[in-house]
Amino acid sequence: MSFVTTVILVFSGSEDEEERIREVNSFSYRNLSLDIRSVESVNVEPFTAWYGGTKSIIGPIYIGSYNHFDVASFLAHLGTVKWDDPKYVQVLIRNENEWNYSLYGDAGRELIYKAIEQ
Repeated sequence: MSFVTTVILVFSGSEDEEERIREVNSFSYRNLSLDIRSVESVNVEPFTAWYGGTKSIIGPIYIGSYNHFDVASFLAHLGTVKWDDPKYVQVLIRNENEWNYSLYGDAGRELIYKAIEQ
């Protein structure tokens, strides 16, 4: 039986995006790699993004959905990433049986505390 969790990760555009995502994706669960993806990595056709609006996204936004995901361990992992601006890291998490996303911020402190609470 599946139990799906959707994760949305947002952080400052001043970060070294490639390096931060490499660190984020080093998290593994159930012997699977995270492989979280940028919302800008999927294009419908050349130079046309799949999301709405007339402009490009103005900052890194990553998303993934996972089965039987360990949210507390993931939040703790984000607290170990070498963010330049941890206070601008936000994570939205929604499990399939919930109506709303839970919002976590400040990877330097709040995410670690939230992970401990879970």
